[in-house]
Amino acid sequence: MPKLNVFLFIYLIFMWLQASFVVHAQSYDPPLRLEIDVAADKQPYRLQTVGKSGIILISQAENKDKTDILIQHLDTNFKEIAKKNIPLIKGISLSCIQSQGDLFFAVYQTHTAFKEDITNTYILSYNTLKKKLDIFSFCQPNANIIREIKWFGNGFAYIAYNEKNDVVFYLFDAKKMSVNELYENSPAIDFYTTFGDTLTHSLWIISSINKTKEDGYLSVTQIDSTGEKKSDRHLVINGDKILNSCILKRSDREHLLLFGNYTIDNKAVFSSPKIDGIYTMKFDEQSFSDVTFFSFSNLENEMFFPKKSSNIYINTYFLSQNDSLILFASDFYTPEYRQQTESDFTRTYTWSGMPYYSTSTKFIGYRYQTAVVFMCNQNGQILRTNFLNYNGLLLNTNYNLLQSYIDSEEGNILLFFVNDSKLYSLIYNRNQLVQPVKTDKIETTIRFQSVVGNRQNLSRHWYDNYFITFGYQRLADRYMSKKNVRNVFYINKLVYE
Repeated sequence: MPKLNVFLFIYLIFMWLQASFVVHAQSYDPPLRLEIDVAADKQPYRLQTVGKSGIILISQAENKDKTDILIQHLDTNFKEIAKKNIPLIKGISLSCIQSQGDLFFAVYQTHTAFKEDITNTYILSYNTLKKKLDIFSFCQPNANIIREIKWFGNGFAYIAYNEKNDVVFYLFDAKKMSVNELYENSPAIDFYTTFGDTLTHSLWIISSINKTKEDGYLSVTQIDSTGEKKSDRHLVINGDKILNSCILKRSDREHLLLFGNYTIDNKAVFSSPKIDGIYTMKFDEQSFSDVTFFSFSNLENEMFFPKKSSNIYINTYFLSQNDSLILFASDFYTPEYRQQTESDFTRTYTWSGMPYYSTSTKFIGYRYQTAVVFMCNQNGQILRTNFLNYNGLLLNTNYNLLQSYIDSEEGNILLFFVNDSKLYSLIYNRNQLVQPVKTDKIETTIRFQSVVGNRQNLSRHWYDNYFITFGYQRLADRYMSKKNVRNVFYINKLVYE
């Protein structure tokens, strides 16, 4: 039966500056796993997969008069094949990282020198095939913080947020070293998505302008490789439907598929924010198809579907696709708070000699309930829905939790996520549940080693049928004293077979 197994291999320990091999007894096969020792209160690493080219780790260290950025390029067996040390100005911080094909990008900005004609932004561009690093530095106008970047045309297209948290689109020409705002006097944007179309060598930007029942519309813009607008169309949604989000993917060589959440004006099933269901729409460079709406009320009788509530939030995101299927998911979760009472030492005691007590509400995390997985064909028609029950999982932050993999040969769809050093997975084949939720321990290097603490455990599909889990762990051996407890950044390699 297909499942996620730990990929068995000889274990490699990577220290900060050197590597060493550890050979274990034949009675225990350790996983292919990387560990880097870190301070107990630090989370210094960011990780980005680059397909079969391996993994990029990026970190920074503050020195007296500069900030040192370290980029480490590891192969698929976690062996270091390149390392770049980049000194930047003091006080720089990471704004975003992304990969695109064989390229890796990291954007660093300083927020204390946002003045005209002063360099405040650095783009580090690393080519994983050539092992070549390029650095582009410039002055980002208006103190805008970059949150998303793509290599496009002669440079970069990126999205930034200004001090009012408004979205602004920019093009950076790496040859001319110039920055230009894509839209002059652009209106306020409620939500947006971008898609780098390698088939047409263009950039699609979908944005919602003035999202109201009376005058709201979607702006659908296609930018060619020179930065010129190839097309700019407006899509008006008639009736009582209001779109809340959008995600864009190419469905075939001629068409693109747009999907996201919508609400029926003042009649939402869930009201935090108001969400009533899912919409899909196919379009090409000339025309739009009709928008298809799927109401969450169609799922109310399903076993794991949550009840109507004003406190339920919904996050919809893309999972994966092949030549015939496009998968996306909607997570249903609620913010959770706890009442706590503490002694108030800032006030005098009561007449009875007892101290005053103060009661406050403390946010403790997000309680995840259910994931609904939508399986669409290339036309955007929802073929079926499947469910994953999170069983009240509590997370400190909300993010795209669920991951997926489509096994085209078997027709199986693997759904998985990691939490608390455990991997949860289940497998569907069409509407049939092939494997119920299965829990696997994220294996450590030493057989009797235990995980006594976790931070930011994540999982990703890597390449082919390989996956990784990574994050921060606090490790202890049952025979060790408390003084020998280690805090590590770890990566495990997994295989679906």
